[in-house]
Amino acid sequence: MKGNLINLSRLSLHSDGTDNKKHEKPSSTSAPVTPSKTPSLSSAASVGSKSGSKNSASDAVSQDSHEDREEAHQAHVKTESLTPTTSARPSLMPSHNSSFELRRFFDKGLRRHREGKEKRKQEKEERKQEKEERKQEKAERKRLEKRRQQVSADNASAHSAGIGSLENKAAAAPFLEALESKYGALGKVMGQGAGGNVRLVERPSDGKLFAVKQFRPRKSNESCQTYAKTVTSEFCMGAALEHKNIIGIIDLVKEHETYFEVMEYGPFDFFNLVMSGKMTRHQIYSAFKQVCNGIAYLHSMGLAHRDLKLDNCVVSYDGVVKLIDFGSAVVFRYPYQREITKAKGIVGSDPYLAPEVLYLSEYDPQPCDIWSLGIIFCCTVLRRFPWRIPSPEDQAFRMFSADPENVDGSKSQHGEDPKNIRGPWRLLRLLPTSSRHLLGRILVVDVKKRCSMTEIQEDKWMKRIEEISVLPEGHDEVQHKNTNVISTGQPLENEVKAVPAH
Repeated sequence: MKGNLINLSRLSLHSDGTDNKKHEKPSSTSAPVTPSKTPSLSSAASVGSKSGSKNSASDAVSQDSHEDREEAHQAHVKTESLTPTTSARPSLMPSHNSSFELRRFFDKGLRRHREGKEKRKQEKEERKQEKEERKQEKAERKRLEKRRQQVSADNASAHSAGIGSLENKAAAAPFLEALESKYGALGKVMGQGAGGNVRLVERPSDGKLFAVKQFRPRKSNESCQTYAKTVTSEFCMGAALEHKNIIGIIDLVKEHETYFEVMEYGPFDFFNLVMSGKMTRHQIYSAFKQVCNGIAYLHSMGLAHRDLKLDNCVVSYDGVVKLIDFGSAVVFRYPYQREITKAKGIVGSDPYLAPEVLYLSEYDPQPCDIWSLGIIFCCTVLRRFPWRIPSPEDQAFRMFSADPENVDGSKSQHGEDPKNIRGPWRLLRLLPTSSRHLLGRILVVDVKKRCSMTEIQEDKWMKRIEEISVLPEGHDEVQHKNTNVISTGQPLENEVKAVPAH
């Protein structure tokens, strides 16, 4: 009995000590500590009323500690509500537990950096380009103003000299704002004719060269509508053609009631190349074939040139022959039309004219071009015209077109004196042997017996000709010259007279 009482008192004292410690330091999470060993039921019952008072005191202490824990919990919750949490702010960095999310984050940042860099670079280039454009516009305005002052000074000096204003001269080069602002100022005259003159132009932006044809002024008896139709029809014909042996037509500019046709520039004049005497036999053959190819293309388009001659051929830097000047060209067959539209009038240069042009009021222009091709070949080989004009009044042509039979009834022989030879052999004997057969079929006075363009291209000799550069050695010395050919039947080198430069 005494041992049990001693154990119970120790238990009470241990419980009181624990509660007191908890009261001193309350905790919202810790629970009251229970003794490791509880008294047995028989021992508790034996205590009796003496232990009743001690149990009531323990209950009071437990209730006080519970209230203290509740107050501490409320104070902790209040403190957490006042403290700002980091979850309310957006997270700048992804979770460090995921390497994939981290890689995506850095890739996205790198991509934004690159895009920003490219955008800044593009903006810099745009600003640089705008600055360059403003610089070019300023230089162009300065150049145009200088040109105006130059023209004004020239007009003033011309007026003081008593020769009138240069702007009223047909051959003058007045200030042309629309043309010069696009292609540059008009340069030297490269050639002239009844249809106008051709000048050289250098574009300031890239230094590219063009040939500009200034059309003739309107005649006094010519209406504005007729004049505009004549000019625009020539431009439309040339602009519609696209062939390596046809000069390219680029633009048509109208200014001060004058029309200007901008064309591809041919740096070498074919006439001057022939006159230089430096072309080889193969280059002459190649030039003839290239001219034939250009005419074949024209005829396939329903057009006839009608003014074929050495002067209307130019040569490019790579040695390609190109046809120019379509002012006399006509349409002999319209699309979806089978019948040939006859041409009228004497058009072309006298030595190159076909005989039927002189004595027929209407004629097919295709055989006329073919006849002119034969004359071109004779000129390139012989460097002389075979006759002045294809008329019986011209002795050389009369002997060519005469019957080969002599007065005594015998045939004209090849070995006879050249002065007594009659008929086509008078000319064909001077040409290369390989070309005589084809040229004999081209230079036929009777139009019905003259060969066609198709037959020329199908000729065996023509097929064997290789297309090569026609520029001879030392061609840099051959430049455009203003020439006026007088047909006398004499060697060509004696027929050229230089025209004073304007």
